[in-house]
Amino acid sequence: MEKEPSNIFEAFEETYKKYPYKELIYYKEKSTYTSLTYRDLYYHSLNLANLLKANAIQKDDVVAIILENSPYWPVAFLGLMRIGAVALPLNPEQGHSELKRFIVDADSRFIITSSNIEPRIKESLGDLSLPIFLIDSQITLKKKQSILADATRESFIPEHTASIVYTSGTTASAKGVVLSHKNLLANAWSLRQLNLITPEDNLICLLPLYHSYPFMVNLLLPILSGASISFPDNLNAEEILECLKSTGVTIMIGVPRIFNLFYEKINKNIKGKFLLNAFLGFANAIRKTSGINLSRVIMNDLHKKFGGNLRFMISGGAKLNIKVAQAFYKWGFTILEGYGLTEASPVVTFNLPDDFKFGSVGKSIVGVAIKINQPDESGIGEVLVKGRNITPGYYKDVKLTEETIKDNWLYTRDLGYIDDDGFLFITGRKNETIVLSSGKKINPEELEAYYNQSPFIKELCIFLQKDTGDRDLLTAVILPDLEYCNSRGVSQIKDRIRFEIENLSRDLPAYQRIAKYIITNERLPRTLLGKIKRFEVENIYSGHSPLSMENKSTQSDKLSEEDLRLLSLPLSKQAIEYLSKKLKRQVNLDDHLELDLGLDSLERIGLFFEFQKLIGSNIDERPFFSVSTVRDVLSKLNAAKIQSQLAEETSSWQDILNRVSESDVEDYITVRQSPLAKIANLILIIILKSIMRSFLLIKVKGKGNIPSNGPFIFCPNHTSYLDAPVLVASLSIPTILNTYFLGYSAYLNHPLLAWGKKLLRLISIDPASKFDDSLKLCAFALRNSKILCMFPEGARSVNGELQEFKRGAGILIKELAVPVVPVYIRGTYESWPVNRTFPKPCKIEVIFGEKMTMEELTQKSQQDQDKDIDIYQIIVHNLSVRLLYLKDFSKEG
Repeated sequence: MEKEPSNIFEAFEETYKKYPYKELIYYKEKSTYTSLTYRDLYYHSLNLANLLKANAIQKDDVVAIILENSPYWPVAFLGLMRIGAVALPLNPEQGHSELKRFIVDADSRFIITSSNIEPRIKESLGDLSLPIFLIDSQITLKKKQSILADATRESFIPEHTASIVYTSGTTASAKGVVLSHKNLLANAWSLRQLNLITPEDNLICLLPLYHSYPFMVNLLLPILSGASISFPDNLNAEEILECLKSTGVTIMIGVPRIFNLFYEKINKNIKGKFLLNAFLGFANAIRKTSGINLSRVIMNDLHKKFGGNLRFMISGGAKLNIKVAQAFYKWGFTILEGYGLTEASPVVTFNLPDDFKFGSVGKSIVGVAIKINQPDESGIGEVLVKGRNITPGYYKDVKLTEETIKDNWLYTRDLGYIDDDGFLFITGRKNETIVLSSGKKINPEELEAYYNQSPFIKELCIFLQKDTGDRDLLTAVILPDLEYCNSRGVSQIKDRIRFEIENLSRDLPAYQRIAKYIITNERLPRTLLGKIKRFEVENIYSGHSPLSMENKSTQSDKLSEEDLRLLSLPLSKQAIEYLSKKLKRQVNLDDHLELDLGLDSLERIGLFFEFQKLIGSNIDERPFFSVSTVRDVLSKLNAAKIQSQLAEETSSWQDILNRVSESDVEDYITVRQSPLAKIANLILIIILKSIMRSFLLIKVKGKGNIPSNGPFIFCPNHTSYLDAPVLVASLSIPTILNTYFLGYSAYLNHPLLAWGKKLLRLISIDPASKFDDSLKLCAFALRNSKILCMFPEGARSVNGELQEFKRGAGILIKELAVPVVPVYIRGTYESWPVNRTFPKPCKIEVIFGEKMTMEELTQKSQQDQDKDIDIYQIIVHNLSVRLLYLKDFSKEG
């Protein structure tokens, strides 16, 4: 009977003897891919072992491997295994303090690295002196070498430590996981029993080998199976595809983020191709029932781009979105998902090509037992794992070891359930489950996946905060997909995100709805394999106000020649200087106008008018609706056609609002309704009043403050969908028939309302484009002695409190010199807030304030007399003060 290898090098040696001249590693040298055989790797490893011994490295010494993915990585690891040293794989891009901490904590006495990484390591070590071995200077890969000397083979038992792997996952503190030769060989043996990998296979290595998942499935498993490994030159999509094709890759191993990127690109290309998608749907149904993969033929060009040889793909490290897995299956590919953790060496479960379930991480592999600890009524509990692959413990941390491993069972802290067929489904992390004060529990990963179905959201992290009254606030940090927003012409990103969140929330129970969200322009911190670091997100964004992000933007240290040229232009210098002075902060090229500088569409247009005055040139404001960053602004400014050199001829809001005639607006609004239209309106008004009065107890105050005729503007607060209907129910029929209502096109263009926009005097406003056209419609109605109702906050309040007023109301009031009737509506938030699906009966109070003239609203406060404040901002500020007065008045009343 053949003796079982006692250590990793012996196991590799057996494979080498079977396949000495077989290509093992493909890598790029200059512009073409070349290869190393099993014999090459064997000899290089032995020679490195001799060099290490010559540098006094002995059995049990901890040696750090700090290398990028390359053939040198397996050479370094196997050289250490030959002499019984302990490998400490570390991330070359690790922060300086953490890198030094890991090296010191693991008692490392030697470092193997490369010439290009050495300077960074020295910077990290600081005053710590450790020998550094430059492997690329000592080992020449393509040079055929004989063994320099006979490296004495060290004898040690399988329980001997092979590696210490530091892992933090999504928690705050990193810990060193000890993995023995027995652990790693047991896991490799279990995977080999699945017959997934054959000697004919070639696996592309996209993930860093210092992580346990790619180390096992991309390195140890292939070299013990007689298979091959391909290292792409870099991780650009084009380079990956070239490597797949050039080296004949048959298995692609990745993490969800990699597959998500390919999914987005492929899906974008085939979206809208109805005939193709119909064929794919038909082929998908056949594949599910018979196993015949017609999609591979239909999508032949796509498969050729992936090299044409892929048998399957493997995803791990984080949860794969089920729609991505199903899409790849529909396109003729197979993505197999597995589950593991460093403490399990790492693989625990795996799906097989002929035995898998979407959304599952598969069944337990041979030699590994799993069970669910203390399952709830849904069968969900903590996943426990047992087997020879389980770590003996954490390096120098007995307490954590005892807490994590009990009676040989590894307590993973992962939550999941096992179905009747033995498939494991992971539902979340035990220490990340959100427990509300009501006792209800929320799985943040599932909720994030639900909200992430919006294409406008790129990244999302949900955690729990408390408001000032110690009430639960389900909070989200959201990174918008700026590229998608730009492609759809969305410039008011905050408003679009609010719309997406509100609409998605409708289909959720109230306790699962996002109550507060913070919009950021920065990527969320993640682990190496793509999991969100929740503790870090919460630490960074706790205390932020809703719908806000702290300005963290900085000028890139490396500006391109084009950027330097752009900044050197006189007009750019003037614009940057003006922006910095106006916004009272440093302005950088990459600053996003809305997310970094806080400029909405109206403020951007106003800004361009100021640019005109500054440079004395007429600028067409329309091209600027599509700009996103300061760089875009400068490019547009410098490319703009100068129409006049006289400052007095520049455009203004007054010019824009005056450029409107009846022929311009006749398709959108009419100021002279036909008798039939009036009758239709009358019927609808009576119906609406009856519904509102029967459902809500509406009390109206200050009705005598409403002028008998226009023009004037109603400016109510906005907390609910009920605000406009309640206002209508509070007005007289003649007043309603003369009132035009301004609202977001996202709502007013809904089929329920779009048909009657002109009949019902609804003016839609799209912040992303033609913003000024909407204001021109408002101006036309007001100039014809009509009444306008607009909500100066621009959006519903998420907490029932008065929000910041937009400048749009100020522009109309100032340029048309029309009075305003402030309106405070109380009770609609309690009846139908943002996070409620349906309204409930409530007492409603509507208070009409005294009419305010333009002259009153443009008065500066005493403390603002000497300040240079935008006149439109002064108007809306004074208006908000009056609404706050009405709010307090209603309480006293």
